[in-house]
Amino acid sequence: MPIQPGTPFFDEKLTSHYSYDPDRAKALLAAAGVPNGFSCKLLSTAQYGMYKSTAEVVQQHLAEIGIQAELSLPDWPTRINLANRGQYEFAIIGNTMEGTDPDALGYLIDGELSVAPARSYGISTPQIHALLAQGRAEFDPEKRKEIYARVQTLALEEEAPMVPLAWRSQAYAMAKGVQGFHNLPGSLTFFSGITLEEAFIG
Repeated sequence: MPIQPGTPFFDEKLTSHYSYDPDRAKALLAAAGVPNGFSCKLLSTAQYGMYKSTAEVVQQHLAEIGIQAELSLPDWPTRINLANRGQYEFAIIGNTMEGTDPDALGYLIDGELSVAPARSYGISTPQIHALLAQGRAEFDPEKRKEIYARVQTLALEEEAPMVPLAWRSQAYAMAKGVQGFHNLPGSLTFFSGITLEEAFIG
């Protein structure tokens, strides 16, 4: 889960929660009544390389266990519209948390919230929703750690609204004369542009 290393809520054990095990995946498909796999569509976009290449890798891995995923790669506005209307079966999404506190996970994994481009899969997550509300109301740091540890486990195992695949480093560059700009840490890197208010050339 996108929990920043070095924070009280980061759990090293959960960083390797998933493993590559096609035999196990095939067994799960058989247990679900589709031993020969199935066909589906995977929504992404051709407009941004990171989305397109991720979709291609996912397509290849799904094919190894018998799932034939046809890629749907519209332009970005069309992809967002399809996602917000729930008109897809699987989708690739890339996003960032809106803060470093685990409560910001709700934007990505709380299926009970209203539709958003990062959360439009229509999967009900009542336990995650309830725990996030509980964590939001709790002020004891140790109790909050327990609550968000449970949230992460639920999101990875039981309610599983998404499968986190990878972190992507956000690059930035500037001329040597720029001063006052600073990069925000961890998942906030994406929002570092807001510090331009404090930047100057000199």
